[in-house]
Amino acid sequence: MLSREPKLTWQEVCYVILLMLKESSSKLLFLFSLITVTSESTLFNQCYSSGTTCIRFEKSDFQFVDSVQLTSDNVPTLKDNSSTTSTRIVLSELLSHLAFNHSWTLAALVVNAGTRTNVQWKIAPDEKSEHLIEIQDPDGYGSQFSNVTVHCVDIQNYADDAKRLLVVPPDYRFFFSTNGTYTNCSSSGLSLIPIVWDAASRASIRGMSYFSQTSCTDTCSTLAIPSLLVRFCPNFNSSNLEIQIDQSEDFTVELSDDLLGINFQRVNKSIEFPIGLLNCTILMENADILGENPVCLGDGENIAVKFGSNPKMALRQEVKTKFSPRTSFLKNAKNALSTNNVILVTGCNVAGKCTSSGPIRTELVDDASVFSVSIDGIEQETPASFGLRLHANPTFKQCSSKTSPKDVQYEWKLNGEGQMFDDGIKLPAYSFSVDELVNITLVARYNHEKTYSSSTTKTIHYFGLPLLVTLDCVERQIGKDHDLLIRVLAVDQNSKDSSLKYQWSCSIINGSLGPQSCNLGDVNTQEEHINIPNSKLTQNTIMNLTAKVSSGDQSDSSSCLVNVGPSQIPTVMFYRLAERKHYAFDFIRIQAMVSSSYPTLNITWEIVRDSQFGFFNITSFLASPTTIIKNVPTKSDVFVSLTIPPSGTQIAAWPGLMSGKTFVIRLWATNEKGSSFADLHLLTNAPPTIGNIDIYAPSYPPIALETPITFSVGDGWNDDKDDLPLSYQFGYRLYYADNTSYEYFGSKSTVKSAQFYLPSTTGNSSEECGERVGITAILSVCDRLGSCSYEESGMFAIDQSVNSSLAALDLISLLNTDVVNGNFISAIAKINALNIELCTENYDQSQTDKITMLLFQSLSESRFIAINRQLIQIVYSESEEFQESLKAAYSLLPVVSSETLSALIPVLSSYRQLTFQGGVTTETTRRKRSAEVMETTSKIYKATESEANDMLKVYDILIGKDKPVVDVFFLNINDFLTGFCVQLDEDSKRYMSATGGGYTEIQTQTVNANRDGYNGKFNISGPNNMSNISFSAYFTSSYSSWTCGLSSSSTCRYVCLGTAWISNSAISDNTYLAEALFLNYLDLTINKSVSDLHQLSLVDPISGTILTPSNGQFLYSVDIEVNNYKPINYYNCYIYNQNSGWDFRQCIPSNYAKSVQGHNFLTCNCSSTGIIGVFLVNGPAPDPLSDHNEILLTLVIDVDVTADDLSKIFTRIATLSEVDQRRFVKISNRGNRTIKATLRPPTRSDQKSNGMAIQSIQKAIGYQKILNVISVLNFTYSIVKRDLNGDAFARKVTFKLLKNYESQLGPDVDDFAKKWAQSMAAALQISEYRFKNYKIFFGMVYNVTITLPFADELKPLSAEEISLMIQECTKYGEFDFQIADESVQVGAIADSDLTMLKVLHETNALMLALAVVLSIVLGLGTVFICGAVLVKLRTDKLIVEERRRANLNEHQFQLPPPPQYPVNTTPFHVVDQYPLRRQKTEVRQF
Repeated sequence: MLSREPKLTWQEVCYVILLMLKESSSKLLFLFSLITVTSESTLFNQCYSSGTTCIRFEKSDFQFVDSVQLTSDNVPTLKDNSSTTSTRIVLSELLSHLAFNHSWTLAALVVNAGTRTNVQWKIAPDEKSEHLIEIQDPDGYGSQFSNVTVHCVDIQNYADDAKRLLVVPPDYRFFFSTNGTYTNCSSSGLSLIPIVWDAASRASIRGMSYFSQTSCTDTCSTLAIPSLLVRFCPNFNSSNLEIQIDQSEDFTVELSDDLLGINFQRVNKSIEFPIGLLNCTILMENADILGENPVCLGDGENIAVKFGSNPKMALRQEVKTKFSPRTSFLKNAKNALSTNNVILVTGCNVAGKCTSSGPIRTELVDDASVFSVSIDGIEQETPASFGLRLHANPTFKQCSSKTSPKDVQYEWKLNGEGQMFDDGIKLPAYSFSVDELVNITLVARYNHEKTYSSSTTKTIHYFGLPLLVTLDCVERQIGKDHDLLIRVLAVDQNSKDSSLKYQWSCSIINGSLGPQSCNLGDVNTQEEHINIPNSKLTQNTIMNLTAKVSSGDQSDSSSCLVNVGPSQIPTVMFYRLAERKHYAFDFIRIQAMVSSSYPTLNITWEIVRDSQFGFFNITSFLASPTTIIKNVPTKSDVFVSLTIPPSGTQIAAWPGLMSGKTFVIRLWATNEKGSSFADLHLLTNAPPTIGNIDIYAPSYPPIALETPITFSVGDGWNDDKDDLPLSYQFGYRLYYADNTSYEYFGSKSTVKSAQFYLPSTTGNSSEECGERVGITAILSVCDRLGSCSYEESGMFAIDQSVNSSLAALDLISLLNTDVVNGNFISAIAKINALNIELCTENYDQSQTDKITMLLFQSLSESRFIAINRQLIQIVYSESEEFQESLKAAYSLLPVVSSETLSALIPVLSSYRQLTFQGGVTTETTRRKRSAEVMETTSKIYKATESEANDMLKVYDILIGKDKPVVDVFFLNINDFLTGFCVQLDEDSKRYMSATGGGYTEIQTQTVNANRDGYNGKFNISGPNNMSNISFSAYFTSSYSSWTCGLSSSSTCRYVCLGTAWISNSAISDNTYLAEALFLNYLDLTINKSVSDLHQLSLVDPISGTILTPSNGQFLYSVDIEVNNYKPINYYNCYIYNQNSGWDFRQCIPSNYAKSVQGHNFLTCNCSSTGIIGVFLVNGPAPDPLSDHNEILLTLVIDVDVTADDLSKIFTRIATLSEVDQRRFVKISNRGNRTIKATLRPPTRSDQKSNGMAIQSIQKAIGYQKILNVISVLNFTYSIVKRDLNGDAFARKVTFKLLKNYESQLGPDVDDFAKKWAQSMAAALQISEYRFKNYKIFFGMVYNVTITLPFADELKPLSAEEISLMIQECTKYGEFDFQIADESVQVGAIADSDLTMLKVLHETNALMLALAVVLSIVLGLGTVFICGAVLVKLRTDKLIVEERRRANLNEHQFQLPPPPQYPVNTTPFHVVDQYPLRRQKTEVRQF
């Protein structure tokens, strides 16, 4: 039993059994009050006083365990020899191990704390403080206890009286410290007596206090204590504690099975009972309680007693024999009833007031196993408008065990007809008529070795609720020139589709003349409203208008007093309140329309003081109840509203409305011609009073997934009779080590208990799923009108299963039974516990799919049951049931299959039809909607934040699983935004918001430009709460007073701002959403999106219509967070509407984003509303600058800088502009706050062109202050042109390598020479064919010839300019020559390394022709000579071979020496080295 605390003590409710008569077929039992027998013990006879409280001890039936295993962690222990203070142990935790009932909260009476010579016992309420126990040893004390660590001994062995006692509350810690060498426990032990810390003991004892022995008086209250005293010895690091629990009883006594007597059984073998028939007065000192002429028979070990007539024995009666100094308490019999019995139970309180139950008929069976079934959730008296959910509760008893069997087959019958086979049945609201009696029969069958069958029948009487009739006023004043319009709200609470009939009557109250009938003429008096033209109104008269509404045989009426005042005064007309009674702990909104013929209007809210009604100070939450409205349009109704917040809404001075009170709300309106008013009654409904949650586990401690834990409704839950019946919703909350929690709720029903299999809270730490540290039971109790109270139990622990896999298999078996019985909510609860316990190992998906699919199907199916030859349709389609089912299934949706999620889509469509499109509704929502009938209003579903949270989460899962729900996804957002907006008023600072599962968030708030302190800045929805919107002056002038409502005849002074955040990842994860937004756009794609999407909507607070301003004027500026923002990029704000798609013309972005707490926000200035996103766009075309020239940069700054700052400035510029920092050279400070630098041309593929680099630098220096202090005032650039000779000659360039690379080059030297030439061409952005004759000499010299431009070259440069470009690149180390993975070190090229190549002689045409002819002749001659040479070589070879054969001693053939060639003269020669050059600059102004 895991209850919060014992609800009753044995002193409060006592039972006395008196056997009155004995019949063959039945027995009648009576229970009377307790008769107290005191003990002989001196301690029990003493009284003790704390100075303010006196207590007297009496013996209780406190039962100790027979044996217990404790460790050094359970008792105060010195952990090592060096320590002098023991561990601190919570008192109640240790004592609970010794008590048989572990659910008790135990305190203690300390009667002895040792001599304090070597050991000092201490107590403390926490882990730091300490208090000595100041108790002297009793006089003449001698140790009678063994020297064991824990010794429980009979309190009667404590021979001497204790003069002083200390009461220690349960949560105190006790410990000891040592002063010297420990000897033994005889002088160092701590002796205490456990007591139950319940309501009675807390009332007698106020916390920790000392009590001293005193004289007993009548004012001393009794305190029950056990018969055992517990003595603790100081423990010194002992792992095996010695524990001894002495026998505290010599005998036991219990009622006999037939309840006709009692049986004594010997426990202590040292005593002997008489043998044979004996006089009962020899057995007991108070034998008169056995009745007249009892019979006692003993056999030495047992005594059987037969009651005489008129016995006075009571359960828990203290019984004392003459054969033992000890006593025992009477216990109930194990088998106390015969075959047929009628039992009457009488309960008495301490004041002697008693009440009796009706006759309880019981029947015993011969079988040792009993199967029975009951129906939970039955309300014998139920309103016809209230739905019931009934649940079968089977039990199987075998000997002393009791279980809830599985695999039970059920059959439900209504009035003996129809069949349903689930373990529960739903009886929806309005299924039965008023005064109809419905018999519910449940037959259950269970197979366990044989077939068991049990049935039960319950009767439900459906009664009718009264007809609700209210008007939109109770009293009002109207000008004579206005038509009088009054509306009635009538609800037939007993029928879903009732036909209401209306009849209006009117009388004029004329003082002493009495009421006179009004002259209504042809006014229609049979509609739901009455409209009396002003021609029939008489000034200074009081009219009493009454509406009588009838439905069937029910009728009711309501009246309103109307004072007719002078012409041209304002007219006030309330919206009718949607409900008769309002939930006092929720927001209550009152709306009204005020019409006036003059432009200035004063509006004042007032709470009327009247002794018959409640009152509250409206200024507690509304600082200024009066509002001055100017420039009221002619013939326009001004819309005003008042929201009364609940308590706890961050308004310190506002305690909230009192429950169960009626308040008179008055609205005054004043113009130049006078004042008028209207009164409205507001009746508040109190939620059920908060009670307790009872928690029961069949074994302790409970085991995860194994132990069924039952939560049930405890004492204290009550409500007004008119608000019954109550509904209950059980759940649990898991607490984690990181201070987070997880909440799970079951379904709501009239069943007063729920059974859960829970995950463990010990030994479950994991990185993926966190560490669970505790669990609590939670219970929500709601009355018929929807007012709810909530309670949470204390935290308790669930131990981990020894074999989690086996426990999971057993739970899966129970889960399958739930599925067979149609209890899908219970099945999902078990799956949820499995998934939490198994952490990453989710439960079998196929079974999860099956259960989820069946749940979805059950929501859309209808069943027909024949009752009294009529088909009753059981429709599973109430909005509330959808919400519960979706919330239960939400934990499974991430793991179910794609097909199952697809089946969810039509279910959600049905839910939307039920709620937002006005389908089937519950009683409460139906009454709410019926109130929205004014001409300027529309039927907008006023959703709750909880509903919105659930739906957004479900749709986020579908979006994440790539389901086609795009249209409904956006409709869902708009539905909740409009539903929230119509619940907000102009003076309320209330926000309404909801959060999905990671993709969406929504938020609504009012924007009232007339409010004091209005600055136009508001926060919009988003995960970081950092995005803001600022409204323009044009918005303020447009919406401080504007035409609103469906008929456009009303004036509103505020507008509702609805915002939604849609994560960019939703578009990435859902292809349908990406197609819907970007399919028809070439330049706009998801890849270019750099922000989340933000929907901004302005909503009409009356009609709920989303406004579409589109006049081109800027309405607002909104800050949108940009991902991976770069100041050099170009961004546009696009706004999306379903009709026009994406459009950038209605939003203008800021030049740069602003940084807030590490986040970058781009400001979009927009003229319309819609879905706004920021996209990366192409910037303007950069200036066409050559990539072969340097660029001279000139910056004029606003502060003086040092030489050290120059490099830092260009480092920052390089970072922001993403221009390679190595390209900034020749940085200098020219004075006058002017900085110059040269930008090198790009030499690598990853470097920006000169034009892009200049454009990036221009954007970068305008982004923010450089180094946080320097602003660039002016920026110019100019192209640096080289001083060229302008010749048309080729060039030879000689590179000098700074080390010898001959070994690395190896045989591939020519390949490396070619690769280096290609690398130079790429760096210089020229054709590689401009280089030839590239050669590497000795691994240290690299020569390259630069040829003249060829005809088709794209960027023809002279060889001269290319050579100068090469020289510049070597100066700045921009070439990247590679040998394997090593970079070649190239020295800077000097002017002497550049060589002009010039041809010596020009060749004329005649010489050219002669050269051609000679070449042909020489070519033919060469061919002939080669042929002759080949023949000659062949002949010589044959001759040599023959000679070798003839003369073997001949010397070998010797190759001839190499020929001597003449010196060849090159046609080129070096003419001159380059002279020094000057640079010319061409300046361009930026």
